[in-house]
Amino acid sequence: MILELAVIATALLIIGLTGQGFEMRKMKHAEPTTQNVFFSKRSIKWYVIIGIAIILWTVSERFS
Repeated sequence: MILELAVIATALLIIGLTGQGFEMRKMKHAEPTTQNVFFSKRSIKWYVIIGIAIILWTVSERFS
């Protein structure tokens, strides 16, 4: 169970960081100076995925 949580957390972290990178690149090319890319509504889902990954990773490390 603990190993599965760590693997899921790692996968979510990789997916979240990669998705956020692609999203920032799309926003940079679409509207270069009109909006702060870190606080965009389109970035929230990636922040949630990264946050869940960090929580799962912490839980898996705490109980191992």
